[in-house]
Amino acid sequence: MEMEKITTDRSLVGETSEVAVAYADLVSKELRRVARKARFSRPVVSGGFRVRRSDKIFRYYLVALFVVLVALPTFAAGAYFAFFSADQFTAEARFSVASGETSALDALAGMSSFIQTGQAKNTIIVSEYIESRPMIDALEKRLNLKRIFSPNNGDFVARLNENSSAEKFLKYWKNQVSITVNRTSGLASLTVSTFSPQDSLRIIHEILQISEQIVNELTQKSDIDAYSLSKSELGRAKAELENATSRLRDARNSAGVLDVKLSAEVASRLISQLRLELANVEVQISSLRASNAASAPQIVPLENQAASIRQQITAYQDSVASAPTRDSNSLATRATEIQEREVEAEIARSMYSGAVLEYERARIALEKKRSYLLTYVTPRLPEEALYPRRILFTAIVSLVGSLVWCIFGGVGWMIRDHMAS
Repeated sequence: MEMEKITTDRSLVGETSEVAVAYADLVSKELRRVARKARFSRPVVSGGFRVRRSDKIFRYYLVALFVVLVALPTFAAGAYFAFFSADQFTAEARFSVASGETSALDALAGMSSFIQTGQAKNTIIVSEYIESRPMIDALEKRLNLKRIFSPNNGDFVARLNENSSAEKFLKYWKNQVSITVNRTSGLASLTVSTFSPQDSLRIIHEILQISEQIVNELTQKSDIDAYSLSKSELGRAKAELENATSRLRDARNSAGVLDVKLSAEVASRLISQLRLELANVEVQISSLRASNAASAPQIVPLENQAASIRQQITAYQDSVASAPTRDSNSLATRATEIQEREVEAEIARSMYSGAVLEYERARIALEKKRSYLLTYVTPRLPEEALYPRRILFTAIVSLVGSLVWCIFGGVGWMIRDHMAS
């Protein structure tokens, strides 16, 4: 009995010690929780904790940060969009560059989206040119762009400063003009925003005209070179023809013969007539001698006439052609130089005719358009201002300010907790 009692007492003591240890653990955990709660930035309303001064300063910091990052920017944006911002009107056009001559590469480009040739490539070139400074310079010759983008409307943020440099103007131009290109199909969408619907429509029309001119200049580079070459060849052939004609004229003037062939025909005709006349005279003389009238007075004049005719025939024959030892000033001798000059003139004339033909071909090819700007969505006069979106932009400013305020507030919170720990 005594042994059972001793065992029971020991078990009661063990259970009591375990309860005490558990209770001590609970007290320790509760004390640690209260200590951590006392270090928090939130003051404890009940429980006797006194709000620390640093907590008040932190609250003032959050309020001031909210005013600077959220309230003031939102108020300024709302005031600007409500009283100062000017309406901007947007004109839109959609186009593609079509080639007048279809090549095998263009067909391959239509079958594969990885080959950027033909229409798509030309459209990309046009889009890059529209957003470049040369486009601004080309438009400046037709329109006063700086005056269009810097009206006296009181919008000091959206308008352009008239004294802006070319680089700033180009940056402003890229903000007002937007173009997107589908690299697969070559379709482009162009938008232009100004402070007047008429200005937007006029600028987008001028852009389309200049772009079509530029793409034709790029695609007709070989035609321009061919035209220049044919024009220079035509000038050279014309000068050679003029020189050859001058040398032929000088040769004819020196020889005293306008046409060698015609002169030879005339001389041959005269010689034939003289020979016929000589034959008639000789027939008369033969008739008189046959009639035993050798002493007749008609024979002597007839013989003299025959001799004169023979001299004329010999003279004409020598003028047409003669041996070099007798007369080197014959028509045949003079005709040699004239014929050489005529051959030169004929060759020059043939070359000039070929040069004229090539020049006309090059001119027609140059005047013919190789590419066309097909506008499948023609620009219209804007009726309603799309920009600025006042409520949306004000909400964006407020949202961004709130996000920044949350970031700075979270950073300040972590720094405060770290210093407190």
